[in-house]
Amino acid sequence: MSFAVYSQEGKPAVIDYKNAKEYEIGGVKVFGAVNRDNNAIANLSGLIVGKKIQIPGQDIAAAIKNLWKVKLFTDIEIILEKTVGDIAFLEIHLKERPTFSKHSFTGVKKSKHEELNEILTPILVKGGIITDDVKQLAKVKLEDYYIDKGYLDAEIKVKEFPDEEKENTIRLVFDIDQKSRVKIADIIFVGNEKVKSSTLARKMKETKSEQFLFKKSRYISKDYESDKSKLIEYYNKIGYRDAKIKYDTLWRRAEDGKMNIAMVIDEGEVYSFNTIVWKGNSIYTDDVLSSVLGIKKGDIYNKELLEKRLQFSLDGRDVSSLYMDQGYLFFRVEPAEIAVDSNKIDPEKRN
Repeated sequence: MSFAVYSQEGKPAVIDYKNAKEYEIGGVKVFGAVNRDNNAIANLSGLIVGKKIQIPGQDIAAAIKNLWKVKLFTDIEIILEKTVGDIAFLEIHLKERPTFSKHSFTGVKKSKHEELNEILTPILVKGGIITDDVKQLAKVKLEDYYIDKGYLDAEIKVKEFPDEEKENTIRLVFDIDQKSRVKIADIIFVGNEKVKSSTLARKMKETKSEQFLFKKSRYISKDYESDKSKLIEYYNKIGYRDAKIKYDTLWRRAEDGKMNIAMVIDEGEVYSFNTIVWKGNSIYTDDVLSSVLGIKKGDIYNKELLEKRLQFSLDGRDVSSLYMDQGYLFFRVEPAEIAVDSNKIDPEKRN
């Protein structure tokens, strides 16, 4: 008796259900699984010794489907070797996918290889199976790396070759064309009535338009996000505690691919300090603490300055140092802001 069910990668198994008969599995042999455990493969297929199955029937088709799921093989064939009465002996013939051996880079300096290898190490496992999904993930991770460096147009191609040094293995070549960094053509500020656009542009330390003479123009996402925070910090220093960037827009110019940036700013109202109240102080008087603080009613609200004067100012002029010099090592001061009206703040200090 001769019977075989087979399936190549991407093709369904062909089964003739005429003259189906029930058999008990008496043995399963696995061929072609050089790098895999034969018993594990047999168990994975669901063709277990002692199990009763129909031949031909859905059990054989299900076994092939189970083996395809693990994505380890490019060809699967199940053969009925022989029968002894109602006992069937089966053979599973497999063609393993090639495993990964190594990778290399082209189009990039050797000094960058170590850094790129760190990106790929969690993705490419020596001896593992390289699927299209794995190659795509590696490509995306490398693209993200170059985007973070300002190379928004970097192109990466993943090429696959048989590794001549070891049978049934493949090597990958990552062909990298990083292209040029994307420059910033212009930075436009909208809604800033109290602060000049030129001042705001100077406060952005890393993100500069190409008109800026003293620093290279390049768009790097993380630097841009940091510089947006610096703008708000600057507004806070000059009393605009509610200032915010309502939204920003970035677009590439069609003619040269350079970046344009527009930011819409809501400055809010300027705040000033009102009455400063001290609570919980028994060692020093309010006048002494206020003198060290050096902030008076009517001064422009500056949260950063307030925090420095309360603790760890570089010039030693802060309230915390005053107490710690007297041995109060666990001294703590907590400012509590109390809004009196729309643009005045009463800082209440608890020590």
